[in-house]
Amino acid sequence: MKILIGRKFLLGAIVFSALIGSITPVSAANSAGEYRQLGLSYRQQGRYSQAIAAMQKSVELEAEKVT
Repeated sequence: MKILIGRKFLLGAIVFSALIGSITPVSAANSAGEYRQLGLSYRQQGRYSQAIAAMQKSVELEAEKVT
């Protein structure tokens, strides 16, 4: 269930970011896992634009794992 919720959030984040345009990239992480954790942390803090950018970077780094 936790994975499914994360995938729904990620899909929603990608759609949302496509609607609002480009977002400043995040550079505080190095791996897809670190970007994913950073995105989750930003989401919890209510920093949604930064959360979306971090999740997008995570997907870019490990696109084959997103289905």
